[in-house]
Amino acid sequence: MASQVIEEMGIQLRGRMRDDFLVRRLDLDCRRMKVNVELFGLLRVLRAEATVVIATDNMDCFVRAFERARSRKRRRGEGWVTMADWAAVCDDIISSSEVGALKEDPQAFFGPWLDRHGMTFRD
Repeated sequence: MASQVIEEMGIQLRGRMRDDFLVRRLDLDCRRMKVNVELFGLLRVLRAEATVVIATDNMDCFVRAFERARSRKRRRGEGWVTMADWAAVCDDIISSSEVGALKEDPQAFFGPWLDRHGMTFRD
């Protein structure tokens, strides 16, 4: 988990910063992360006919930022698209930090999500 990594770094914050400042900042940076605009546009079109799911080997901070972005109103960026915009277009996210497996093991990574949604690899 990201908070464990940050804790292991032993960074001492000064001033009025709360203990969770670095975790909150990491989440914010994930939400503001720039994404592939061309792919984003294509997925917006395809979503009318397909389920769009991000499959990632990112840490828990990425999932947290994705879920938070999906639950809030979006503000459009200027000339670029952020992960927060991307989250609104996607139906779900599968992350190795959540499933405990990397994409290199498709059955362990994708299998539980497919089962929950009544799908198979053929779908």
